[in-house]
Amino acid sequence: MARLEVMKARGLLAATQQVGRAGGNIRLEFERHDPAPALAFRIQESADLVHWTAVAAKTGGGPWTGDVEETLCPGGKKRVRVEAPAPAVRGFIRVVTRSLDGSAP
Repeated sequence: MARLEVMKARGLLAATQQVGRAGGNIRLEFERHDPAPALAFRIQESADLVHWTAVAAKTGGGPWTGDVEETLCPGGKKRVRVEAPAPAVRGFIRVVTRSLDGSAP
């Protein structure tokens, strides 16, 4: 069951993610299923695609860490918005999802 939840989460994330700038920040938005008790989300940023720094995280039904705004969407989903200071030259941001029961990477 957790493997299916991860696959659905990744599909929804890929279909709804948007990245842009908001003033001096980089903004990432995506939708997620709610609830998602068997999933962990980590939002990370990097200047070089080698070293990644955590911006925000959510484990199961727990709260988000970091500066995250969630709004309700139709169909049991939530829209997630995260902003982080934009790097001076270039930068990258990603969402890492994983199953909490270890059945899916």
